[in-house]
Amino acid sequence: MRLEQAGFRPNKSCADHINTLRITVEQSVEFRSPLQIVLIDFQQAFDTLAHNAISQALKQKGVPQKILTIIQAT
Repeated sequence: MRLEQAGFRPNKSCADHINTLRITVEQSVEFRSPLQIVLIDFQQAFDTLAHNAISQALKQKGVPQKILTIIQAT
């Protein structure tokens, strides 16, 4: 497992990550700044599918190229 993953690891907690997310959302509301949050389980989402099939499906659903580029970069 990656060090960034806090949940579901022995002796690790999601509390710091949840607090960071809470603060980010609060600041977005305070400054009236648009915010979009995406949480992805990469193993479940991508390891069992062909990557080009994912891109094609997202294009068919109308996902903007900018977002597709970000997803493909990860």
